Amino acid sequence: MKKYMALFSAFVFAAGLFVSGCGKDQEKTDDQDFEQKRLAGEYPDATVLNRAAEKEIESFAFSLKKGLSEAMRTGGPVNAIAVCSELAPEIAMAHAKEGWSIMRISDKSRNRNNRATAEQLDILTEFYRVTQPLPFIAGWKRISGKQTYYYYKPIYVQEMCLNCHGSKNDIKPETAAKLAELYPDDAAVGYKINDLRGMFVVEIAWPAGRAHAEALVADSI
Repeated sequence: MKKYMALFSAFVFAAGLFVSGCGKDQEKTDDQDFEQKRLAGEYPDATVLNRAAEKEIESFAFSLKKGLSEAMRTGGPVNAIAVCSELAPEIAMAHAKEGWSIMRISDKSRNRNNRATAEQLDILTEFYRVTQPLPFIAGWKRISGKQTYYYYKPIYVQEMCLNCHGSKNDIKPETAAKLAELYPDDAAVGYKINDLRGMFVVEIAWPAGRAHAEALVADSI
């Protein structure tokens, strides 16, 4: 776990230099203050937040897969396209508790709302780069003067995904036509099973996200 945290810390440090132009005295003071508070126990252990984030992702993924499976059963891939475009944002909204947000992003997006930012692409690149899959990358970052915990989990292509995200041989003509109609700039095709599709991004603002984190962890005990 320390390895994954160290990876994230390196990205946070680099991003901080880019934004601040080698840093400002106040920013350094804030970072030192956070580290002192973290060591004093004012911020939770990373394992607690990792468990909470993982529970949130599991719930999101279960709801989405259930909805897509039902759509496939009743109307095939064409029906699943519409359900996915409408259901996924609804699930994300349902999981947007106080201090929490969850989203799915990709470097090859279908919906522009799921397009990775430059900073997210840096993290995503790490999942691509390693020879042994990383289960997650996580760590703290200061946003607008407040500490936020980030948890990134890779998303890999499953067999069902190929109906809408696979090669030309995987996608039926009527499905391809519907995708072209709804997403003329679609880049989310050409995948194979177990390809990296993107990643979940969980943001936990602190202390606003404390109550929901504690509830998630309590439910998993």
